[in-house]
Parts: sequence; structure tokens; C-alpha cells
Amino acid sequence: MNQNIPDAMPALRSQQWILWSIFFVTLPLRMYTNWLAFGAILVGLFKRHGLPKFNKEYVQKIIFDENLQMLPYLGVVAMAGSANFILYMPVIIHGYLEVSPLFKDILSRKPSAPIISMATFKDYIEKGVAHKPQLIELKSDIEIYIGLYLIAVWFVGWSSLITILMYWQIMRVRYMMSAHSQAAFRRIDQKIKGYTASPRCPSIVRGGYLKVTGMLGSMAEMEGAQGAGAGRGGLMSKCNIF
Repeated sequence: MNQNIPDAMPALRSQQWILWSIFFVTLPLRMYTNWLAFGAILVGLFKRHGLPKFNKEYVQKIIFDENLQMLPYLGVVAMAGSANFILYMPVIIHGYLEVSPLFKDILSRKPSAPIISMATFKDYIEKGVAHKPQLIELKSDIEIYIGLYLIAVWFVGWSSLITILMYWQIMRVRYMMSAHSQAAFRRIDQKIKGYTASPRCPSIVRGGYLKVTGMLGSMAEMEGAQGAGAGRGGLMSKCNIF
């Protein structure tokens, strides 16, 4: 999705950075955290594409927008509970990427704007704009690591089976719709294969990883076959995560 298109509702920029700012400030206390993030993401979506329209053209415009794709992720975070702070990392990075250009635009018009003109804040704003590709890559990697984390902590009761299933279902869709997610899966798959190929890797870990990747591949092939049998592609017909 080309994020450089003119905003359909530029008047919402101030509401967007205000919501994200409150989210960052209140995050340690978990004060309406999910609601604030949900509001900021929706405002960002409307700012870029305008208010919802029930037609194909509008859907085609928003379907690949990162704000839209973050909504189901935020739903899983809310369901998992605020105790798992690590789940908020992709949301934090997304918010950082959203507000950095907004604050930079404010500074270009008002160099002495309160708070954000301070050297520390200004430096972070500049880095958020300059290192956007690296931050997107980091966010995509973290999303996958979180999926593995949810599986690991399930054994100690820190996550639930329904949370794990819903999270990986979202990641399957993310893989199909995002080139960044596809690249992240490839990077992490190569890292894990490098580890499991080592003689020091326990055979149970190696075998478990091969079974998981084989199961995901089979699910992709099966859904693709079902879609072809019905005369359509199906979501997973294009998606083979590993």
C-alpha cells in the first residue's frame, strides 16, 4: 500500500497524534490502553482514506493499509490480557511510525513547539522517519516471535489455546497480504533451521519444529485445493508460510 498518498481527511491528524500520545503515556498503567490504540488506529485509517464507504473501491483502498491490518491484532492483544506486555510491542512500533511524520510536520511549521522540540524527543522523531524501513522489518519479526512466545508460555498458563489459534490465523492472513510479513517468516525460518541443524540442538526440538512447519504447509495446500475445487483461489492458496 502506498502510504504517500494525500490524506483524505487531514483535519484528523491532530486527533491521531493526541490519541497515540495518550496511549504511550498511559501504557505502563494500562489505563484504557486497548481503547486508545483502537481509536488511534481507526482515526489513522479514516485520516488516510476518509470515512467508511460501502463500495468495492473503498475496500480496495483500505485492504492493505497497515492500520486496518492492526485492528484484528489488537483484538487478540485485548483478549490475551494486559499482563502480556510483550504483545504490545508491534502496536508501540506502529504508533511510533504513525506519529513520527506528524510530529516532524508540526516541527517544520513550529520549530519551538512544546515538548516535541526538546532535543530528546526531536531525535526520536527524526529516527522514526529516517529508519522507517528498519522499524517495519523489526515489527514484522516481533510479530512472529510473539506467536512462538504464546506457544511457549501456554505450558505455564500465560496464554490460552484460543489465543494461540486466533493469533496464528491472523498471521496467516498477514502473510498473504504483507510482503514484510513474508520476508520476516523467511528470515526467522532460516534462523531456526540453522539452529535445529546444529548437532547441539535436541532432537525433540528439531522434530517438533519440522512437524509444525509440515502441518502449516499441509494446511496451506489443503485450503488451496478446497479453493480450487470451488472455482476460487482461497486465502491460503497463495500462502505457504514455511
